[in-house]
Amino acid sequence: MAANEKNIIITAEVKQGEIINNFSAIKAQVEAKIAPFVGLVFGDDDIRDAKGTLADLRKMRTVIEDKRKAIKKQWNEPYDAFEKEVRQITEIIDRPIDEIDSQIKDFEERRKQAKREECMALVDTIVEEIESDDDRDFVKACSIVFDERWLNSTTALSEVDKNVRLQIEKVLADAKTLTEVCEGDDMLTDLLVEYQGSKDLSAVLMKRKRMIEQRDAAERIKKARQAEMEARRAEQEAQAAPEPVVAPRTPQVEPQPQEQAPVSEENTLQMALVLKGNKSAIVEAMEKLAAIGGLKLVRLYPKKTEDDKIVFSAK
Repeated sequence: MAANEKNIIITAEVKQGEIINNFSAIKAQVEAKIAPFVGLVFGDDDIRDAKGTLADLRKMRTVIEDKRKAIKKQWNEPYDAFEKEVRQITEIIDRPIDEIDSQIKDFEERRKQAKREECMALVDTIVEEIESDDDRDFVKACSIVFDERWLNSTTALSEVDKNVRLQIEKVLADAKTLTEVCEGDDMLTDLLVEYQGSKDLSAVLMKRKRMIEQRDAAERIKKARQAEMEARRAEQEAQAAPEPVVAPRTPQVEPQPQEQAPVSEENTLQMALVLKGNKSAIVEAMEKLAAIGGLKLVRLYPKKTEDDKIVFSAK
């Protein structure tokens, strides 16, 4: 049942009010009193007088303001009384308004909750239709953005279906772009996780650029430090190493084949050798000497016994 406001007749009359005042006289009087203080400059020694003057001026202003407030209160008394009576009437109407409004809000909340569950079920169905397991898992990780406008009674489920499919298409396209850009790069996984949270491809690509710049800078610093350490190590080793000793080069003489020169008086050299040792060692040494070509051994003493085995090349 609808309320008919035409049946309510409000009788109220506003009479033109008038505030009798002597503003013109007061204004002239104030201007005359204030004139001596306009542009007045006080010296450092006159600060006490300046403070007294300021206090007098403020008192003058306070008197006028207090009068204004009193007149305003008196002027508003009829309206305040009228407003109070009107509020008593509107409060009677507010009781059923609040009750009906509460019922409408409760109905609207239940309708939105049912629509929300319907939309969520539609989202799950569309996501499950994705053929690739990897693509499906990635879309789930990104999650579909739920638009609160879907809950409007004027929004059809066909619009929700279209919006969800557009979101999935964008997510998979962005994932493909990231995979192609970061092919063979060890930061791909981190960037995909970053995208799942923001779903902002431009921001993720910008972060990749910063990561590459930081990585390259760190690599350059690392190489510079390694080069510095190697140079320092080489310098320390050079300082600790002893000076190299260069041995004089000995010319190598090619071995010449021994030729048996004919023995003649002018190139004959005589040398006496005394061998001391056991008999077998001396015999062995004499045999080796006797085998040398062009060498003639001469006995300097006669045989002592018949079994003297020392062999000479010539007797």
